[in-house]
Amino acid sequence: SQYFSYSNDNGDTWTPVAPSTLQSPVSPASIARIPKTGDLLVVWNDHSNVGDAIRNRLRTPMTVAISRDEGKTWEKRKNIMADPDGWYCYTGIAFSGDRVLLTYTAGGKAYD
Repeated sequence: SQYFSYSNDNGDTWTPVAPSTLQSPVSPASIARIPKTGDLLVVWNDHSNVGDAIRNRLRTPMTVAISRDEGKTWEKRKNIMADPDGWYCYTGIAFSGDRVLLTYTAGGKAYD
């Protein structure tokens, strides 16, 4: 899973690192604060509902979700790329007005 640590003093001290509810392969997630609401947006490879064939080797699907409680829970999960043979990783998040821009690296059979 993704591991989290929290700071309440602008990064001077941190809570102990602990696993989150975001199940994933060995692949980094990206998290950004939504400017308009202050909620968190995460992009990651959600492995909460994948079989062993994917869990043990692939970075798919690419999923987004929102947290309204500083990352304790996540809602409105949505797979935005879900090719079972795909690789979606090294994500980036940027906001422009009311839109979010996502970048990522992709690979898989469709990209060979």
